[in-house]
Amino acid sequence: MEEVKCIKETTEQELKGNELQLALNEASIQTLEARISIIQDEISSVGSQVEGLKMFDLNAKIRKFQEEKGLNSQEKSSIGTMAEPDRQAVKKVVTEVELRALEDILAHVASQTTKEEQEYMAEENIQNQVQKDILTFRGSFL
Repeated sequence: MEEVKCIKETTEQELKGNELQLALNEASIQTLEARISIIQDEISSVGSQVEGLKMFDLNAKIRKFQEEKGLNSQEKSSIGTMAEPDRQAVKKVVTEVELRALEDILAHVASQTTKEEQEYMAEENIQNQVQKDILTFRGSFL
C-alpha cells in the first residue's frame, strides 16, 4: 500500500512537471510567434523601401526615355510636340513597367503568404504533438 502511495505521488509530481513544461512550451510558442511577427513587419518595411527604390529608379528610366523620345520627336517634327506614335510607345512602355511592378508585388505577397502558412502549420504541428504527448502521459498513469 505504501509503495502504491509513493508511485501515485511520483506520478502526480511528474504530471505537474509535464503540465509546467507544456505551459512553458506554450509561452515559448507565443514568444516565437511575436518575434516572427516583428521580423515579418521588418521584412515588409524593407520590402516597401526596396519597392520604393525600384519605382524611383524606374521613374528615372521612364523620364530619361521620355526625354530621349521627346528630343527625337522634336528633331523629326518642326512643331516641337511629340508625335502620336511616340506617345503611344511611351504609354506602352509605362503600362508594361507598371504591370511588371504589380506582378512583382503580387508574387512577393504570394510568397510571403505561403511562407507564413508553412510557419503556422509547423507551429500547429508542434503544439498538437505536445498535447498528444500529455494525453498519452496522463492516460498511462490513470
